[in-house]
Order: sequence, then C-alpha cells, then structure tokens
Amino acid sequence: MNPTFFLLLIFLSQAVLGAEKSSLMSKQQLGTALFFDANLSANRNQSCATCHNPSQAFVDPRENKFARAVSEGSIDGRFGNRNSPSLTYTSKIPKFGVDINGDYRGGFFYDGRAKDMQSQIAITLFNKNEMALKNPQELLNRIKENNDYILSFETYFGADVFDDPDRTIKAVASLIVAYESGPLFSLFTSRYDRYLKGEYVLSDLEEKGRNLFFSDVANCMGCHHSSQSQSDQNELFTDHKYHNIGLPVNQTYIDKDALQKKSPNLGLARNTSVKDKKTSMGKFRTPSLRNVAVTGPYMHNGIFQELSTAIHFYNHYIVTRETALTNPETMKGWLKNETSENIATDLLQRGQPISGERMKELIAFLRILTDEEYEHLINDG
Repeated sequence: MNPTFFLLLIFLSQAVLGAEKSSLMSKQQLGTALFFDANLSANRNQSCATCHNPSQAFVDPRENKFARAVSEGSIDGRFGNRNSPSLTYTSKIPKFGVDINGDYRGGFFYDGRAKDMQSQIAITLFNKNEMALKNPQELLNRIKENNDYILSFETYFGADVFDDPDRTIKAVASLIVAYESGPLFSLFTSRYDRYLKGEYVLSDLEEKGRNLFFSDVANCMGCHHSSQSQSDQNELFTDHKYHNIGLPVNQTYIDKDALQKKSPNLGLARNTSVKDKKTSMGKFRTPSLRNVAVTGPYMHNGIFQELSTAIHFYNHYIVTRETALTNPETMKGWLKNETSENIATDLLQRGQPISGERMKELIAFLRILTDEEYEHLINDG
C-alpha cells in the first residue's frame, strides 16, 4: 500500500458520489463515501477527510494562521480549540468509563466527552467550529439529496429510516464508524511491528531508543504503555488514561481568538460524565504514539511543532538549569500552565533528564512506530 492508494480511494469515493444513476452501495462503500462527502458540512466545503487526511496519517495538513495547531471548520474563520488528532488506531480506544482502580479511561476527543466513536462523529457533524450543520433535519436533507444514499440507507436501515432525523444520525455515524474501524486505520505495518515478527533488524540507535523507552530512566511507559509485555504486537503505546502534564498555553491562537480566552482547555472537567470536576481539571487522555513522528503538531493544543520539543518539555520537571527551562522553538521560557491544578508532578518527576544523545535514541525509536504507508512522511532533518 502506498500514497497512490489513498488518492485512488478519494477518486473512487468522489465517483460514487457523482453517479447519475441510483445504485446500491455496500456498507463499506457507503461509509467511505460519507467520510469523504463535503456536502455533510454547513457550507458543503468540508468532509471528515479534510481534517483527517488519509494520505497524511489522518491528520490535518492544511496550513493556517495558527501553524496547524487547530483546524478551520466549514464556516470561514471559525477554528476549533483542540489539535486535530490522527484517526489511526482510533477504533482501539475503549469506551469512556472508570477502570478497576477508579481512574477515568478511554472515550473520544481529548476529554472523553464522547463515550464512543458513534457519539464522537455525531458531535462533530453539529459542532459550530467543525462541520457546523444546524440540526439533525439538515443532515437528513443532505443525505436525501443523493439518490444512491437514499436507496442504500433504506435497504440497510429500513424504508422509514428518514422518518426520524435521529435515526438518520445513528445510521450515518454507524457507517462512518464501520469505515474507521477497518484495516486502513489500524495497519500495524511499522518497522517496530516488523521487528516483533522477526522481519526487521533494529539499528543501533533504534535499539538504544527501544531500551530507553521501556526503562525507568525515561519513564515514557508510565503513560505510553498498556501491555505487560514489550513484545505485544497490539501495543498502542497509551494507557488511555487522563493526566495533567502542566502543558503551557498556546499563546499564538489565544491572542488571535477571543473565544479561547473565555473557554480555557479544562480537559476532563468539561466531560459531563465526570462528577468530581475539581480533581479532573486540566487532565487529557494520553494519545497513542503510533505514527507520532508524522502527526505533529503535538499535544492537545498543538503547541509544539517538533517531536523533540515535546520530549524536551518534560525535562523541566526534573532539572532546573536554564536549558531545561527554555522552549527550543521560541528560545524563551515555557509559558504559564493551561491549568495549574492537578499537575501530575510525581509522575512527571520519575526518571532522569533526557540528554541530547538520549533524545536522538528515543526519537529513532518513535520513528519506527510509523506505519510503512506513512514512512515517506518522516522528516529526516
């Protein structure tokens, strides 16, 4: 599989949408077509694939005035307040809930406010800063503009599927979920996966990085490891839990968007399913590190452009010398925390500072978590 495949996929989906004669689509075709259908946005100019481009590991490659930290929605000038995450391996995220230790885990969006994938898609369709449809009836009307959709929806969901807009929403969401749950989104084809199968030999730098990642020296696995084994071929490199790592505010888009000043990123505390708001403030779900080398900018507010900066940031919790207190991208000190409550200081202070050499080793390992289909996107600079 290569980038040409993704272009072909887009072409086929557009061909399906443009067919003049009604024809029954398979559920897979239907889910694919809906994912790429810009008519399902307020101004008919944005699809799911706009912010989650399949040729770019399902992130938003569009340049904008916020250095891609956040994405522009269907309505011109409206931006979200979170970085568009990769959709790779999204179907592996558990539903939102509480684990046996009483910790919140799983869920969709960075704050888990959507308990499952279907809820996440429904919310996105009507979010004023994203697809921005006005209401369920508008979605129903857009679906009925396409004769192929009408025939296929009525075949799979019943002749009365369009009698209730809520049923239409559920149908649309279920089809997109089916597409996003397919093998295209969870490839497991990285050099790391091939290494586990005995099909790839790690370089010296990659091996050192692997040992560092799975050690107490760096403590990466404190949040980015879910298996008991280092050879688990299904490892997603996330505990799916919520932590406040004391992330600095992204002043770039706060200064340019008054809405951000009124609505700070409080993370888990904004989740209506969470009862204890005070102890949840500033906590965000740990993302998977699969394809991390090609899915920047980094963190939920897109504050870091470089993967090395995201790693370097953790050093200032362990050492206080000037180099650790300086953001290498701005050459200035770290800005104030988005939310100062509940910072996981104890967790963040475990391990040792990451030296320049160790950082090279760690980045070498993180790069081999890139699926083969996206390896051409890795910046070797």
